[in-house]
Amino acid sequence: MKFSSHSTYINDNGEEVASATSILKILNKPFLSRWANSLGWKRQSVDKVLLASSEKGTMIHEAINAYLFGEKFKFEENDYCDKGTLMCALDNFISWKKDNDFKPIWGEKKMVCEKFGGTVDLYCEIDGKKTILDFKTGKSFYSSMFLQLAAYTYMLEGKDYEVEQVAILIVNENYCKIKVIKRKDLNDYIDTFLVLVELFYKVYDLNKEWKDLLDLK
Repeated sequence: MKFSSHSTYINDNGEEVASATSILKILNKPFLSRWANSLGWKRQSVDKVLLASSEKGTMIHEAINAYLFGEKFKFEENDYCDKGTLMCALDNFISWKKDNDFKPIWGEKKMVCEKFGGTVDLYCEIDGKKTILDFKTGKSFYSSMFLQLAAYTYMLEGKDYEVEQVAILIVNENYCKIKVIKRKDLNDYIDTFLVLVELFYKVYDLNKEWKDLLDLK
């Protein structure tokens, strides 16, 4: 697991490749620096806050996935997401689902191509259109989210799946909101991500010696 401490992706040649999320780590995201600095002033640990956000997001996503596909879900008390928060988020999603023409097809599937991989949250139909949907639990939409979905589009289309649009659905205890990008408007995102793939591997090779260019934790 040289590219990630989480999931490993192996291509058809038996080679480990980086995940889409690992590749996106080479992007400079100024808002993250400002956010981390604000936590420092509050004497909060960035690592702990990130872990809490990740665990909360994972739990909400797992609950939604279980609801959509009739699977069992067992809530376990933890320090990151209480039962009330989880139920509010799930209720918000259910309300959104009832108000929209939405049909899940499959979820949580690993996809791999020659140079990268990723796990797609949900492949579904929204308003009758084949959609790659990714769940987030934050507050805002960012371009990097759609670069990630561009990577998934590239992989799914390489496996002959139809993709008519991609969407980010923010689901948390306060609200549920969606942003959609049509397939015809996604080409620039795909081209940009493929450039990042090539850059990532060059940076990764340099980082073997210097250890100061890329943090893949």
